[in-house]
Amino acid sequence: MSTLKLGAFNTESICRVSLGLVLMTVSWNYGFNAIALILFGLSIVACLIKNKKPSDNKHLTPLAKLIIAYGAINLISVVWSIDLETSIKGVPNKILFIFVPLAFWALERASIKNIQGTIVFFVAGILLTDTICLIKSCNHFYYYRDLDVFFYHRLSEQQGLNAIYLSLFNGIAFLTVFYGKWVSKLFKAILLLFFIVFLWLLQSKMIILGILTVLLVDLLIKSFVGRKSRLWILGMTLVLCSIGIWAIVKSDRFEEIKNSQVEKAMFENDLSNLDVDGISIRIVQYKALYQIFKEEPWRILTGFGLKAHQKKLNEQYEKFGLYTGENKNDGIIGLSFHNQYVYALLSCGVLGMIILFVSIFKGLYFNYLENRNILFGSLYLLFFLSFFSEMILERHRGAVCFLFLIFLFNKGNHKHENSNIGNSWNSKLPWGI
Repeated sequence: MSTLKLGAFNTESICRVSLGLVLMTVSWNYGFNAIALILFGLSIVACLIKNKKPSDNKHLTPLAKLIIAYGAINLISVVWSIDLETSIKGVPNKILFIFVPLAFWALERASIKNIQGTIVFFVAGILLTDTICLIKSCNHFYYYRDLDVFFYHRLSEQQGLNAIYLSLFNGIAFLTVFYGKWVSKLFKAILLLFFIVFLWLLQSKMIILGILTVLLVDLLIKSFVGRKSRLWILGMTLVLCSIGIWAIVKSDRFEEIKNSQVEKAMFENDLSNLDVDGISIRIVQYKALYQIFKEEPWRILTGFGLKAHQKKLNEQYEKFGLYTGENKNDGIIGLSFHNQYVYALLSCGVLGMIILFVSIFKGLYFNYLENRNILFGSLYLLFFLSFFSEMILERHRGAVCFLFLIFLFNKGNHKHENSNIGNSWNSKLPWGI
């Protein structure tokens, strides 16, 4: 490892650090992340200007083309939007789907190496966010003796976050530490324990299920390797299984299923007396989805425009007689699908949904199955599963997290790096010293 020199902290180092700051501030206030994104963009421009001999990598990777296509079709859908004002508000989010692939292509052109190490910034940022949440919750408990402040949304709201998103970030940090080799065994065990405890407190069943699936898939892949590796993965799987079971029992999900009015939600049109619980309202939403496309079947091809479908969904809620609150600005009004794939279908049609699916399977196949990039495959699989329960890509921090992480570890973006990027990013610290 070389020593740090003043001259070594050049535009390349600034570029790595600015990338790290983008990852670190994903879970922070939007303003911090916006500033980091601007610094990252400026540092890339500086590197391109300074580099007199760009690399010979002139072409975008297949994954980059797919992601850009997904962003482009979302932006184009604004043209036929049924709610132009709402669609325009969603434009900045979709611009990221064009900016980030091009930014990582530019990093490759500028021959910026060892950028995978910036993932440590992400882990540090999540650790800080979790710690602040715990401190604020302890302070609240000291004054009000309310134990619920340590669980689920009450815990994540201490930093203005949704519990699903904070669970996803902790899951990513857990997998990054689990598969990484950049810390001592003792510190690694401490970090893993911390993230396991926090996942337990947040009680997000889909994220815990996602991590379990990742570990089980890895266990199957490694079924023919050493006994020590199998026992290590099996141990983590059993621990997370216990947490998942506890989370389901603690959340009274079984009781909710027992008391839910599934039959009423499915077969009746007058739902004014429906108890709007988690199960029933999801059935009503898919019933509304069917009605929406039944009324305008051609919209399956084009969608309703970027984020514009909520207008149609609200109309169906009113037709079903669901509680909309006073002045129609409360109650069920505004509740959208917590499913990224359905959201893509409604926004930009079946083509947009297909592009999203293909980009995911393309990334998984190329990086996980062909090149055994375990960390990349694990993160991508976790995102793939979480998309079924949350519209991750429709919020700024979700889009930034997804885009930066998949391109950070996508093999096609780092041809000069070790072939097993998923396990080689720990070779150097992010500032290249």
